[in-house]
Amino acid sequence: MPSNGAPSIDDPLDISHFLRAPCDVITDAEKEALIGTEGTASPDLDTPVGPECVWSTGDSKRGRFAVIFPQVDARGLTSLYESRHRNALFEQLRPVDGYPVVAYGITDVRHEGKCTLRVGVSDRETIDITLYLGESKIGQLDPCQAARDQVATAMIRNIKARQ
Repeated sequence: MPSNGAPSIDDPLDISHFLRAPCDVITDAEKEALIGTEGTASPDLDTPVGPECVWSTGDSKRGRFAVIFPQVDARGLTSLYESRHRNALFEQLRPVDGYPVVAYGITDVRHEGKCTLRVGVSDRETIDITLYLGESKIGQLDPCQAARDQVATAMIRNIKARQ
């Protein structure tokens, strides 16, 4: 059960497929809309935290983003809420299709065009998104809102499509 103020997830999502294929969480068309046609998806199933996929062009001018499926504990958003006092950034954003979203970070680097979100998909599981804005967008867009509106929204839609 969630605690420390973490919300409960009423309609948990099954993310088991994405633990084996993390790049499936974003379609090619969505990747192209976010970073262009030259962007590539690079999966890594063996990070110390959990499976991840990084989408990048290799050019900081275009920006990049990553999605990771943390497997460090089975406490869902409770872990993040419990440690929120250690974060310079801890901001609850509008949920995506009913799934809670929190922007967080030990340091607040939004002014540099970077933001990490944690999305609760069940009482025990979360997904992290880190977005780095392209150089021309820094100062023009809120990276947390962009990550929520563009990446998290697409990700939840694609996970639900596999249920």
